[in-house]
Parts: sequence; C-alpha cells; structure tokens
Amino acid sequence: QATIYFKLYFCSVPILMLYNFCASILRSIGDTKRPMYFLTIGGIIKVMFTIFFVLCFDMGVDGVAFATIISTAISCIMVLVKLIKFQDVVEIDFKKLKFTLSELKGIMFIGIPAGIQGALYCFANVMITSTVNSYGAAATTGISIANQFDGILYQIALAPSYAVAPYIAQNMGARNLKRVKQTVLRAILITTAFGASLGSLSAFFSGELSSIMSSNPEVIAYSKEKMIIVSSTYFICGINEVFCGVLRGMGKPIIPTVSSLIFLCLLRFVWVYFVFPICPNFTFLYTVWPVGWSLSIVTLGIAYLIALHKTKTRFRQQMA
Repeated sequence: QATIYFKLYFCSVPILMLYNFCASILRSIGDTKRPMYFLTIGGIIKVMFTIFFVLCFDMGVDGVAFATIISTAISCIMVLVKLIKFQDVVEIDFKKLKFTLSELKGIMFIGIPAGIQGALYCFANVMITSTVNSYGAAATTGISIANQFDGILYQIALAPSYAVAPYIAQNMGARNLKRVKQTVLRAILITTAFGASLGSLSAFFSGELSSIMSSNPEVIAYSKEKMIIVSSTYFICGINEVFCGVLRGMGKPIIPTVSSLIFLCLLRFVWVYFVFPICPNFTFLYTVWPVGWSLSIVTLGIAYLIALHKTKTRFRQQMA
C-alpha cells in the first residue's frame, strides 16, 4: 500500500512544480498573499477529500494519494488562472509561450543548486533517522513526533528566505546595495525573533506537545530529547537559510549548495558513523544540527561579504 501511495503521490509532482513556478512569479512582483490563499484552499480540499475517500469509500492510502493529487491540481489551476487574468507587470499569453535558451539557463543555474540543497537536507536527516531507528520502536516513534513539530518550525524559519532572494535580486538590479544590506539585517532579525521565541516555547512544552501524539512515557522522552536540542536552536537554521537566499539573489547559488553538502550532509555522516559511536548519547547526536548550521552560517557570511565587496568594486568601475 505504501508503494501505491508513493506512485500516486509522485503523479502530483509535475503539478506541484507548475504551482511553485507560478506562485514564485506572483511572489516576485510582491503578491505573496494569493499563493498562500490558494495553498490554504488546497489544504482544506485535501482534508475534505481524504475524509471522503477514506471514510466513504474505505480507500485507505489510495484515498489519501488521490486527495493529494486533486488538491494540488486545484491550487495549481487557481494560481495559473490568476496569472492568465493578470493585466499588470506579468501576463501569460499561451500563443507566445516558448522556451528561450538564455532564460532557461538562468532558471536552471539558480534552480538546480537550490533543488540539490533541499535533497541534501533530506538525505542528511535520513542518516540521523536510520541511526535512531536502530534503538527500537519507541525511539523511532519519538523522533517521528519531534520531526512533525520541527517541520512546522522549519517553515517559519524558512519564510524570510523566500522573500529575501527576489528582493535582493531586485535591488542588485537597481544597484541599491544599501537596501541589500538592510534586507539581510532585517531578515536575520525577523527569523531570529520568530524562530527563537517559538522554538523556545516548543522546547519548553516539548513534553506536552509530544503527549498529544503518544501516551507512552518512553516515546515522549525520546521526542523531548530531540525537541529540546533542535527546536530551541531552529532560529540558527533560519539565519542559515537567509544567507542562502541572499547569495542566490546575488547570483551565487553554488556556494549555498556546497556549504550544505559539507556542513549539513558530510558533517552529519562523519558525526553519525565516527563521532557518535564514541559518545552514544542522543543529546550529543542531535547537537550536530546547531553545530552544522553555525558552521554553514560562518561560511555563507564570509561569502556574502566577499560578494558584496566585489559588487561594490564592479559598480564603481562601471560608473567611473
């Protein structure tokens, strides 16, 4: 059944890609609310169809997969219709729709490294999860519960980076480096404020939150252990994502990918298979998250300062 679910779920991937592409166009021109509205409507529809298919037709995981495809398609249609009807900065004309090699190269240059970076996150987390799974069902369930709450915090921490990339790119095009620096500082402050406050609350009430999904004291203990270490430091992840978005906006997408490969993937591999056996403690294992984020921030921060200095020099030479 799980295999069938994944096959059906991946049918919605092209539709989701189209939605994300259209939503990114709206966000780039400052319309950030409508993509959220369309996704919210899609989420409500998914819940309704899931209940309908599972309870009325007893379809199980097939019903969940079909609900996912339908809700994704509806969200995609809504954002696409909005772009077709848009009569301002952006308008879709299917008669003039064609591939332009130079534009395609630009999209791939930014998109492929960003996609690889996201895949590296997942791969690194799989290594950690596989290690925890070896300690039994309680540990597996505990980390799964913690991951659910961490996933919410991740989206909150990630949000400023979505706004940073297009805004930085716009100001780079306008040669307004003062706003570039202001944007970086404000994005860091926003993600720190929201990430640190909500992360601290998540860590403080980790026991109560975990008990919502399990009544087993051992499972709750495993969940609490991860949430206390990772949730409370998720704002560091947010700062890291801000620098990733800034460098993409400055036309430097390779650097965040390489940093993720080293500090969020290879470091965790070394930590899990060489360091953790020396001190087989879950608290020590989970410390790799804030350590990796911090090292990545230092690397990306230096890259940002170098890129900013080179851009200043280039602008001065062009004006001379």
